[in-house]
Amino acid sequence: MNKAVVADEARLAKALLVNLLELGGLSAALAGRATFVGAGDIYPTPFRLGATMAAAVAAIRLAADSLEGRTLPFAVDLAVAAASTSSFRYVRLNGAPTASPRDVLTGFYAAADGQPVFLHLNFPHHRARAFATLGLRDPDRAAIGRAVAVWPSDQLDERLNAAGACATITRDRMAWRASSSFAALSSRPLVTIDKIADSEPHSRKSRALAELRVVDFTRVLAGPTCGRVLAEGGASVLRVNNPRLGDLPAYELDANRLKRQVTLDLDAPADREQLLADIEVADVFLQAYRPGAVARYGLSAEALALRRRGLIYVSLSAYGEADGRRGFDSVLQAAAGLALEQGQGVPALLPTSPIDYLSGFLLAYGALVALGRRAREGGSYVVRTSLAQVAEWLAALPPTPRALDEMPSNAFIDGLMQQTTTAAGIVEHLRSPITSL
Repeated sequence: MNKAVVADEARLAKALLVNLLELGGLSAALAGRATFVGAGDIYPTPFRLGATMAAAVAAIRLAADSLEGRTLPFAVDLAVAAASTSSFRYVRLNGAPTASPRDVLTGFYAAADGQPVFLHLNFPHHRARAFATLGLRDPDRAAIGRAVAVWPSDQLDERLNAAGACATITRDRMAWRASSSFAALSSRPLVTIDKIADSEPHSRKSRALAELRVVDFTRVLAGPTCGRVLAEGGASVLRVNNPRLGDLPAYELDANRLKRQVTLDLDAPADREQLLADIEVADVFLQAYRPGAVARYGLSAEALALRRRGLIYVSLSAYGEADGRRGFDSVLQAAAGLALEQGQGVPALLPTSPIDYLSGFLLAYGALVALGRRAREGGSYVVRTSLAQVAEWLAALPPTPRALDEMPSNAFIDGLMQQTTTAAGIVEHLRSPITSL
């Protein structure tokens, strides 16, 4: 292991941590409590997965320490942090691995102008809308390729998104930075924490996280990861399932294993009132649906702040609050230029899902910062980021000087695992990157 390269990665993680602390209004001096150990560049990708995730993990720990009055030093293992950007791939239930959540038809297809278009087909409703737009019923990859090849990329992208499918033109970094999507977000902080209403301060207690009540109205991976991080800190998290939009087993085991769960249909008045009643006794509400989608159920930040004074409203979008397009980690990899950099000009997805996981951890950090502000000065707060902003944060960093050709071995990953007993059985999952010093 090259000691100079490892030291450089630790310095990058520390610099990113300082940036996150300053973004949250916390003292940069707190970063002195965190020590970064090991090597996080463990995947065949130029992107700095270990340093970014380790910085987010450390920021969460320091925000939680500030909330609960702790001052102890700790270490963050860069390798475990990097592996955490792929943790759903490693979960096992009673010794059995979970199936890959990626549909075999999801991927890149060349449009008439030669531009690749990425189709996200992992969920039935998105798949059905894409196939209807393309005039297909039960296609294979070849049939999809022929249908996509008829259309110019910009026209097809517009038609697919207008139909409620999940797709994007695959851009390089220059084209992404010239796009209207980038322009709408380029001046915004990575995470915003805004006070939207007044309330009395909530006194800080030594076990503040254990007393937190969280309603998690999210699905898939980034939003549920935020809820999982808060649950790992001791919060009581209620996961609200959507009966119309299911999740996938790997995501369920990875992101929801520590949560109580309930299924509510918000089109049913009794279920909607039940959710509102749960929020009225919660400290944090998480939502990750498209901008405006939950407002029609009375779940906007402003409406909930009137019902629950002091609520922390945590919201994730794909492209920002002004853009209602659908998106997931892989979609933003394609849209923001990461896929073309990963494949050195030929689009290829990264070997992990860093945008989803970083988004979830950064939202958890923002929620803890907002809770600290509520403890000191009172108020209701909105915490926001988007997959697009997180993709840009990751992509803008200098590439790793330690490029690898292979994925980490099974034996290496096995050394990073631990077990948790749940109602479903014994879940094997990645251990925390943090250890006490």
